[in-house]
Amino acid sequence: MRKMKLNLLAIFFVFFISSAYAQTIQVITEEWDPYNYKEKGIIKGFSTEIVKATLKQADIKYQLKLYPWARAYKMAKTNKNILIYTISRTSQREKMFKWVAPLAPMKTFLFKLKNNRIKVKSLQDLKKHTVGLVRGDVMHEFFESKGFSAGKNILLVTKPIQNIIKLLKGRIDFMIGNEIALSYQVKKMGFQFAKFEKVLLLINDGFYYMAFSKQTDDALVEKLKQAFEVVKRSGELKKIKQKYLGK
Repeated sequence: MRKMKLNLLAIFFVFFISSAYAQTIQVITEEWDPYNYKEKGIIKGFSTEIVKATLKQADIKYQLKLYPWARAYKMAKTNKNILIYTISRTSQREKMFKWVAPLAPMKTFLFKLKNNRIKVKSLQDLKKHTVGLVRGDVMHEFFESKGFSAGKNILLVTKPIQNIIKLLKGRIDFMIGNEIALSYQVKKMGFQFAKFEKVLLLINDGFYYMAFSKQTDDALVEKLKQAFEVVKRSGELKKIKQKYLGK
């Protein structure tokens, strides 16, 4: 009798887990080359390939869409079964999401054009000038926490590429960027990255992640974590890094 009960419990557990993954989840991100971007109607990129490989390994059905970051972020904070990437993992966000796996190191600089003669040595100096930021992203949160205000010394856009255009046209004094992403985007636009200059290092720790919305079932989160480890051990993760980042 005891053995029969254990078998029934095992069958129920397998059924429960299987039904949890039978549904289609929403996977969302923003346009941010080379991590996530759309080309000829297909969403590609370094982070995208890792996420797709992990979902395939986990045998989880999904729909993948690009949104402006503020909208994607809001969706992930309020809805169930949302997987968002490439998202910065910070202490402020720690309890807001269920973190799955790291995708890439997070290193963020303040940039200006080399012909820009403005000199700043601190964030306090920066308050006299204008900084381009993406609405709702981690650096928007960071600058507001340091006393900067939208419309005064920070100007907000929906896509990172818009800040590059604004900087090149002299509409902002500085912008925030990840060196890998910024150099990739600038070259793709037909400009020389040598025109840009790093001014201040703002973030030099942590990672960009894939993360589930807080309301997502823990079993689903764990399933994807395990799948990521399989992808990592298989060497596929290393191949993706070499393809996009040359590392």
